[in-house]
Amino acid sequence: MQRRPVTRLHLLLLCGVLAGCGGESSDSRPAPATSTTTSTAGDADRAEWVRGADRLCARVAREVVALDVQARGEALQKEGLSEPDLMRGLAPLFEEQRAAIERFAKALEGLGPPPRDTERELIEATREAERELAAAVSAMREGKSEDANDSLQRYAALSQKSAEAAAATGDYSICGSGS
Repeated sequence: MQRRPVTRLHLLLLCGVLAGCGGESSDSRPAPATSTTTSTAGDADRAEWVRGADRLCARVAREVVALDVQARGEALQKEGLSEPDLMRGLAPLFEEQRAAIERFAKALEGLGPPPRDTERELIEATREAERELAAAVSAMREGKSEDANDSLQRYAALSQKSAEAAAATGDYSICGSGS
């Protein structure tokens, strides 16, 4: 049996399970500490927004982990498909992830107007990441592995950026915990 070289795409399959806001798999983590020390209505509204975002981050993390893109992608790789056929086989897996990220972005927007720049950046980076994942899926469907790799790298960077922004505030319990 001929051994196939590992491409960057195969290494990036791991980003399938790293996406979302963090790696937390339950909603049982405590609320952010800032929510108990607020003294203005704006701060209280932000604390509620942050708690809602954390719940959504936990949910999308569970969804993405449940997709098991890594194992499913490795199983496809073992089938010995040509690179273009492998790309086409991977496309539905990453499309499922893209749909989960899109639902997450819509749900974040459903929390109401983002109270601060950090929250606006979280939504914006999530939307940008979803667009890059859509571009990767499109390239995969066309069998263009280099274009898919490039989009997946940008997707991973945007996911990391949003997680780091959330973590930097110290206000989120779950969003950003996987960075």
